Amino acid sequence: MPDTDTWCRYRLIDSAADYGNEIETGKGIKRALDEGICSREELFVVSKLWNSFHSHVDEAIRKSLDDLGLGYLDAYLIHFPIATKYVPIATRYPPEWLFDPSDKYPRMEFDGSVTYDQTWRAMEEQVASASAPHTLVLMRVVC
Repeated sequence: MPDTDTWCRYRLIDSAADYGNEIETGKGIKRALDEGICSREELFVVSKLWNSFHSHVDEAIRKSLDDLGLGYLDAYLIHFPIATKYVPIATRYPPEWLFDPSDKYPRMEFDGSVTYDQTWRAMEEQVASASAPHTLVLMRVVC
């Protein structure tokens, strides 16, 4: 964890399921809050929906919140506007880019059954629910 001087200046916490460090980030946040370095309201915490969770937004945001040890996020982004085939958390987390890395020919497997609109609506539902109060949801689409 950064020293106290760093925490006094750095209040944007940019995390994501794919970074694979939300548990550690959550421990750092807890320590900063417990030591009175800052309050939760002084932090702006971001996480991101990974490609394989476009059809499982509720599960993904709950996992990030649990790993970070938080009751809400300040922003939740669609990491990439690419829906890939769902990989259950129990199978592999973070799921990474390839559907089955042990396959003879590992590859991304796209999920054409979920649209950007469906993903966006599922994210908006999380904001409206108790799962993600106060959360701003964003989608990054580069054309």
